[in-house]
Amino acid sequence: MTFHEIIPYILLIEDNENDVEIVKSALSEQLILCNLITLKDGENAINYFRDVKNAIPDLILLNLSLPKLNGLEVLKSLRSNIKLNDVPIIILTSSDRSKDLSEIYTLGANEVIKKSSDSDEFKESLKNIDVFWLIKIS
Repeated sequence: MTFHEIIPYILLIEDNENDVEIVKSALSEQLILCNLITLKDGENAINYFRDVKNAIPDLILLNLSLPKLNGLEVLKSLRSNIKLNDVPIIILTSSDRSKDLSEIYTLGANEVIKKSSDSDEFKESLKNIDVFWLIKIS
């Protein structure tokens, strides 16, 4: 049995270092032990899955506002990869425009978590991750 089989593997695709720290803190406060890998832009996210040595994550957290390729382009690419069909993808976004939300779900996202400028509020919204997605993984 490998480390990956015991500990959930979460891929966080996020360019904002402050938001990365908020996600880490939220997971830590919930006592969620996981292998968290962070990628900083959309292009790296696409290329990450081209390397067959990289394990398939149990959960992907994807920011919509990314450099190089935006989150919608990354989401389209991830959902076109048959190896990732069963991987839940949670979108992190500050947008609440219904057009954006509709497109996110149409492209195959499983959930949207609203980012807030208030870090405590954003951290609180992340607490639902373990309640549903990580329990399904275990």
